[in-house]
Amino acid sequence: MGWFTRERRGMSWMDESQDSVSAPPAHLLMFFGLLMLVMYYSIRSEYEEKVKETKMELRLFLVILLPLLVILATHLTVKWSDVRDTSQVVYETLHEEGSSPWGVAFVLLLVLFMVNYRSSIYSAWFRP
Repeated sequence: MGWFTRERRGMSWMDESQDSVSAPPAHLLMFFGLLMLVMYYSIRSEYEEKVKETKMELRLFLVILLPLLVILATHLTVKWSDVRDTSQVVYETLHEEGSSPWGVAFVLLLVLFMVNYRSSIYSAWFRP
C-alpha cells in the first residue's frame, strides 16, 4: 500500500525547524535593547536641536519680514487713501500739518516687537 501514498517516517523538515527555534539569550536581548535606547535618545536630541534652530530661523525671518510688510501696508494705505480723496483741500492740509501718524505708529510697533523678542535674539546671536 505504500506505493500510492507516502508513509511518514519521523518529523517533517518544517516541524524540525520550528522545534529548533528558541529565544535568543537574555544578554543579547539586553544589549540590543540598550543599543536601541541609546540610538533613540541620540536621534531625539538631534531632532529637538533641529526644531529649535528652525524656530529661531523663523523668528529672525519674521523680524526681517514683519517690518517690511508693515511698511508695504502703510504705503498701500496711504496710496489708496490719496486715490480715494478727491478733495484737494484735504490732501493739502494733511501734508501741511506735518508728518503722518503712520510713521509714529510704525516706529512704535517696531520698538515693541524688538523688545518682545530681545531675549531670544540675544541668546541666538550672543551665546555665552
